[in-house]
Amino acid sequence: MREASSIKSKFLGDKIRAALKKEKLLEVGNNIRKWRSLKGMKQEFLAGELEISKVSISKIETGKTDIPLNRLFEIASILNIKVQLLFSDPLSILQEIEKLSG
Repeated sequence: MREASSIKSKFLGDKIRAALKKEKLLEVGNNIRKWRSLKGMKQEFLAGELEISKVSISKIETGKTDIPLNRLFEIASILNIKVQLLFSDPLSILQEIEKLSG
């Protein structure tokens, strides 16, 4: 009985980790899309710079694919931002800057 409980607990832990990973991928993807839009870039341009398809960019921006760490650094470089900013909503950052300078 204890072994079955342990298996069930591991299964639920795996499910929770997968859900959190999916949520973070979607958040980062959304932020990439927002930063790209703020910089006036089209998906086609970013795809060309990364030498991947527009479909791949769309999958990244919608959280439907994993993003390797080196790819995050490449995206940040193309967007001319620090990679840490891909983990933050650009609109909230801009609002904070406005508050501080206001």
